[in-house]
Amino acid sequence: MIQISKHKLSGGEEIAYHKIKSKSGKQPGIIYLAGYGSDMRGEKPCAIEKFCVDHDYDYVRFEYLGIGDSSGNFEDFAIYDWLENSLDVLDHLTDGPQVLVGSSMGGWLMLQVALRRKDRIAGLVAIAPAPDFTENLMWSQFSDDHKEQLQNQGRINLKHLSGEDYFVTMKMIEDGRKLLVMNDVIDIKVPVSIIHGMKDMDVPYQLSMSLVDKLQSMDVDLHLIKGAMHRFSEPADLIFLIGVISAMMQKIQN
Repeated sequence: MIQISKHKLSGGEEIAYHKIKSKSGKQPGIIYLAGYGSDMRGEKPCAIEKFCVDHDYDYVRFEYLGIGDSSGNFEDFAIYDWLENSLDVLDHLTDGPQVLVGSSMGGWLMLQVALRRKDRIAGLVAIAPAPDFTENLMWSQFSDDHKEQLQNQGRINLKHLSGEDYFVTMKMIEDGRKLLVMNDVIDIKVPVSIIHGMKDMDVPYQLSMSLVDKLQSMDVDLHLIKGAMHRFSEPADLIFLIGVISAMMQKIQN
């Protein structure tokens, strides 16, 4: 069991988070930004925490509004809300430079946070990042019937390739359109490492290849893992992820 803390937002909602502090004050710290619908108890955030404990780094993992122990109902929130949560965590729960580790949707939010807080971000690590997914992987692939239902009813129910049911709201699509980044150069110049499984059935790895071209940073590494899938949570995946994070931290500190 992890110790859950709550951070109260200006509107009265609460973000659930777990934080560890460096004993030596070593910087930068690390913040984990989860994927769509994911909480902070998954294999990736837990593996990163162990790395931070072992190497004495500050670390924060948290849950967006509507998820896990944070307040609110999931369907009442969308991308822009979760970006605001991420900024709030950076601004109020951390000090000094930070490395953001973003998974899937968290990789999109990570980019948006870095664009808005350039003085606080030392580096980025993306795991199967999904920038603009609401437009390019959802809306553009919906049938005319689904688009009409979304516009008239505000939501549609769908089935994932895994067989799981999920839903998409029109708020999600509209929020995403405020935050698109792949239509232009992305003004991020810090070191970036991107990891993407080539068996990813949710977010095609070619999106990460396009992201490399969009980033202004000249220090961008792309790791394509031939056998890995979207969750990137198998034991070998986690070992690779920690190796990439470790290399990023050493690079920034040198």
